[in-house]
Amino acid sequence: MIDGPLGATEVSNRPQIGWRTVKLPANVSIQKAIAYYRKSSGVLAAEPRFLHDLDVTPNDPRYSVQYAPQITRSNLAWDLTRGAPKTVIAILDTGIDFTHPEFQGNKLVKGIDVSNNDNDPTDDLDFNTYANHGIHCSGIAAAGTNNGVGIAGTGFNCAIMPVKVFPNSFADVISKGIIYAADNGAKVISMSLGSYSYSQEMQDAVTYAFRKNVVVLASAGNDNVDTVANPHYPSDYVNVVSTGSTDRNDRKSDFSNFGKRVDIAAPGSDILSTFAVANGSYGELSGTSMATPAVAGIIGLVWSYAPPGTKNTEIISAMKKTSVNVGNWLSNGRIDAYKLVNYFTVSTPVPATLVAKSIFQGTAATGTGAYMNVRSVAVRGTGHVAGVTTTFKMPPNPIGQLRKSTISTTFTSDSATTVQLFIWNYSTGKYDLLNSVVGSTGRISYTVDALPSQYYDKNTRNFTVILRALLPSRSGNPSNGFVLPVNSFGETFNYSTNP
Repeated sequence: MIDGPLGATEVSNRPQIGWRTVKLPANVSIQKAIAYYRKSSGVLAAEPRFLHDLDVTPNDPRYSVQYAPQITRSNLAWDLTRGAPKTVIAILDTGIDFTHPEFQGNKLVKGIDVSNNDNDPTDDLDFNTYANHGIHCSGIAAAGTNNGVGIAGTGFNCAIMPVKVFPNSFADVISKGIIYAADNGAKVISMSLGSYSYSQEMQDAVTYAFRKNVVVLASAGNDNVDTVANPHYPSDYVNVVSTGSTDRNDRKSDFSNFGKRVDIAAPGSDILSTFAVANGSYGELSGTSMATPAVAGIIGLVWSYAPPGTKNTEIISAMKKTSVNVGNWLSNGRIDAYKLVNYFTVSTPVPATLVAKSIFQGTAATGTGAYMNVRSVAVRGTGHVAGVTTTFKMPPNPIGQLRKSTISTTFTSDSATTVQLFIWNYSTGKYDLLNSVVGSTGRISYTVDALPSQYYDKNTRNFTVILRALLPSRSGNPSNGFVLPVNSFGETFNYSTNP
């Protein structure tokens, strides 16, 4: 059976449930096919055909008594990504136990003690007062996972940056910790601390980190009060994700602060995690303090998985959009790790459509280039120049968000040339330089998360790019110039596979 307009061929069918599988021609994208089927009469649903993997079950012996990874579906998110040591989660708290087996190998990056102004963030505080709070939060976020020891950390392979801010946890100390984390590569900052006193300095520190593309999280507080009427800081600062707590029944923890200023929730009741080895290595604590690093670990998974160019604003927006409704006590819902990480799954490349191509500078030449061959011309004061102009049409909007666009061309040019890639700017009426390489490279490209709006026509969705090779005027250059074979020229777009 062939579907006429698409030319798709049926591979198999399941009449019992009304589904069939089709194979698409090479020139038809998955997004185009899904859009076509979803608009067709008699079609109730259409979806890509994903290859499934085995569900990850870590071999950590105490994982079986951890309920949070199942509720947040972190265990399913681990099928998509297990995080990466290069993704750093900063825990601003009481410090760390460097001897703990859960924090060996690549689990820790260089931290700091901003409370005592030294480079040793060891948690040396009284257990009866501070309960190894920072060690516990660090284990929730990213304890060693699948290492045959203890528990599983939400962030799996992500790394922890211990930033000790206690016992002198004043606003200026915490601000210094935020700045240190942002300046030293942290992608997530987790703060399980708070008061009801506002500090402009700490707000400024948060803004500084946020502008460096960091996701900043803070616990909503444990007084069972509405934070609209009783603002809690740093969770209520602008650009901080305020995190409330749920229990093992997915209900609001009885201690958790609430209200429309609480952005997201995660399990925080009776959470098993790490203590110092001297204090038994593991134990349970409860609080929005425990919920916050759980979210931090999940955000670490997202940073490890998302395409280059992803912004913290995109992650925060997606986290809210994919959250699960657990009541009207907060503005969004309880975090769903699988839906959130999967939001950043991208499609196979979707090619743009060629509209027109022509010589920009130079004359037609024979050659082996599959796209176009151009003989250079002499330009006074510049040298010999050869260039190609190409206009493409962006593909129709598919079901997901545009995640990445790549302009790429291959060529064969004299090693003495400089090869440049330009794009027409509809706002300025000029060509903008995107990239420049030496002629011997043979390939030039430009990749960005989404093609900026000034670079394409809003009505036609056309955009125009130029490939130009330049051989400067200087002694020794051949007087007859050169031939530029352009072997390929195109643009591809990657979209998220979720609406």
